[in-house]
Amino acid sequence: MIHCSLVDEELLAKLAALPVAVDMQPQFVQGEYQAELSRLGEERAQGLHPLKSLLDRGLIVAGGSDAPIEVPNPLHGIYAAVTRRNFGESHDGYNPHEKISRFEAVRLYTVGAAEIIGQQLMRGKIAEGFAADFTILQEDVFTVEMEQLPHIQVACTVVNGQIVYENR
Repeated sequence: MIHCSLVDEELLAKLAALPVAVDMQPQFVQGEYQAELSRLGEERAQGLHPLKSLLDRGLIVAGGSDAPIEVPNPLHGIYAAVTRRNFGESHDGYNPHEKISRFEAVRLYTVGAAEIIGQQLMRGKIAEGFAADFTILQEDVFTVEMEQLPHIQVACTVVNGQIVYENR
């Protein structure tokens, strides 16, 4: 399922009972939330971009950008999933009950991405027997100050064991 941008409890229960995976775009909460809220109203808008609700029900969820709709940099999606706000804003986030941890957000773009394409036994993590596909960042996504997270630079990218990008 792509987007899964608006749910209620009944739909969440149905999704949890089905063999489905969800491809989410966490950045959608940044650019679209205010317009969606004005159309839906406060009560119905509680089901907008339900990352945590989907994860809590055990669904396979992958993170994406829907490029070129949003910036394809996964760090932007991770920031949006964790803060649920636009860059530079300081509020608690849009529907803060749907925030997820940094670990869960990184997992959307690694393990979740592999699971959604049926490659979870060979991709999505650094482990023996898995494809050597990974990116080394210049700062730690788990400890860097949150507002700096989307600006972390890539040091190196490896695809199938071969360096395909190196920041010199």
